[in-house]
Amino acid sequence: MKKFLKGLLLVGLMLIMLIALTGCGNKLVATRDVEEEGIEYKVRAEIKFKKDEVSKMKITCKMDSEDDAKKIESSLHSVFTMAAAFSGEELNDYEIKRNGKKVTMELEGESAKQMTSEWGENKEEIKEELEEQGFKVK
Repeated sequence: MKKFLKGLLLVGLMLIMLIALTGCGNKLVATRDVEEEGIEYKVRAEIKFKKDEVSKMKITCKMDSEDDAKKIESSLHSVFTMAAAFSGEELNDYEIKRNGKKVTMELEGESAKQMTSEWGENKEEIKEELEEQGFKVK
């Protein structure tokens, strides 16, 4: 009986470790090096899913200079301000922050769904679209 319980405990621990390491496959991580209008930066997008729908998204851009990071941060704030004005609703499920050369944008709920809607409606469609755009997706 002790051997059986030890075996069961071992299998249970391995299952917990597998779930912790893989995250149950409920997220995509996409990376890409970008060069636009003479500005080079690295993009990392982490998209989390609940029931195959986008629930949260975090995009991090690592810029070559702090000036470029400030421009990107300002542009992102402007985009969300205009979106709120056009929709007539207050958008409060996003956060944009800058730390040196790194700009991070986190979206939840409807903002995350709207941001990814042009890429697809589910995890597989979004993954395919990101790969078509040159992202490496895990």
